Amino acid sequence: MTLLDRYLMVALLMGTALAAVVLLGLFGFMDLVEHLEDVGDGSFGTLDAAWQTLLGMPRRLAQLLPFATLMGSIAALGALANHQELVAMRAAGLSLGRLAVAVLEAAMVLVALLVVLEQLVAPRLDYAALEMRNRAMGESGETGRDWWLRDGQVVLRIDDMRHGRVPVDLELMELDPDMALARFVRAARADIITEDLWLLRDVTVKTFSADAETRHLHTLEWRPPTGIGRVTRLQLAAESLAPLELFHYIAYLEAGDRPSGQYALVLWQKVAGVVNTFAMALLALGFVFGTPRSGLGARLLLGAVTGISFFLLAQLGGQAGLVVGLSPALVALGPAFVMLGIALLALRRRAAG
Repeated sequence: MTLLDRYLMVALLMGTALAAVVLLGLFGFMDLVEHLEDVGDGSFGTLDAAWQTLLGMPRRLAQLLPFATLMGSIAALGALANHQELVAMRAAGLSLGRLAVAVLEAAMVLVALLVVLEQLVAPRLDYAALEMRNRAMGESGETGRDWWLRDGQVVLRIDDMRHGRVPVDLELMELDPDMALARFVRAARADIITEDLWLLRDVTVKTFSADAETRHLHTLEWRPPTGIGRVTRLQLAAESLAPLELFHYIAYLEAGDRPSGQYALVLWQKVAGVVNTFAMALLALGFVFGTPRSGLGARLLLGAVTGISFFLLAQLGGQAGLVVGLSPALVALGPAFVMLGIALLALRRRAAG
């Protein structure tokens, strides 16, 4: 990497960082307003809302990083163009293709950050936020990693939520009117079909009536009372799952012949985020060289309109594609590669011109 490469990389990364701070401030404020609506439920207070917002920042950054790359790269390259630095680089023999390589090198750093956020940082903080929110709202009690829920004479303990969504190692205690233990059920895991219907697997049932008995069942349908059925609030949203966790959860759903299209779409959208980051970095280069007489403000506005339009169309196209039965990989990656192709085509035409 040459000195010029490092100079361009630092400029692009600083521009992207500044754009990310501005975007996080805007979206963080909107997230805070949304969380403030829950203030007063249980012990959930203003400080809890603030913590929820802060814990959600890595997830929000991962979602906004391609857009921040576009805006930050336009700002950084536009500033270099306004100070005639790009003109000097071109005059010194630096080709547009060489500039594109420097831009892609900066994009690789951002992609590495995106992978770390998606796989390691954001899922853990999302789960911490979920635990804190449910404890404050009294949805459940937690001791260590165990979750305890009760509705009337039914008590449920959940050891953990595998893949962030599947209750495992469950203990169900049903009490009689005298609050004595009438039935004890232990299950290896539960498939939550709906809030009103669970399918317990690898089950041991013990009854403590006069004709006490112990039974071992492969599966057992269970209809939880309303309070316990709301355990779905302990499940992480699909967007909050790490890509590898999401992959395993999709395999788990498919093994049970359950719909997995929505989760597959989220997984491929995370993959598309990598392609989008590269595409947006190259598109910024096209904006700067394609509109040489435009001011920085005009370039940023054009970039913002382009980025917002692209992400809205990609989201709408993804949901529409699922409705008509298209492949989640196609509807998620298709727009990303189209945008990448447009950026490369624009640079090729500019280089030929």
